[in-house]
Amino acid sequence: MTVAAVVLAAGRGSRLASPVAKPLLEFRGRPLVAWALDAAVGSGLHPVVLVVGHEGDAVMRVATGFPGVTIVPAPTWADGISQSLRAALEALASDVTVDAVSDRRTSGSFGRV
Repeated sequence: MTVAAVVLAAGRGSRLASPVAKPLLEFRGRPLVAWALDAAVGSGLHPVVLVVGHEGDAVMRVATGFPGVTIVPAPTWADGISQSLRAALEALASDVTVDAVSDRRTSGSFGRV
């Protein structure tokens, strides 16, 4: 069985009330998405999928420093996190297992996938 690592970096991060998209916010001199990609690539899981949406071009530029990461666009990212997860699942082979981890307070938003 294949276990994939999926980094959902498509959202705006509206709860932060920042003009900068959440994946691009800096923490200790690096965008948040870089930290997430470090963890995903370092996990040894394969494939590693990065889902992009809002500010997708800028998020993709960060990912260029991480070889082997597959970038998947989520065209309906604005409809919620479930749409980003759907984009990842549609891009993966049918025999891949994904363990979803979210920064949301509840996991109910995944129910629409």
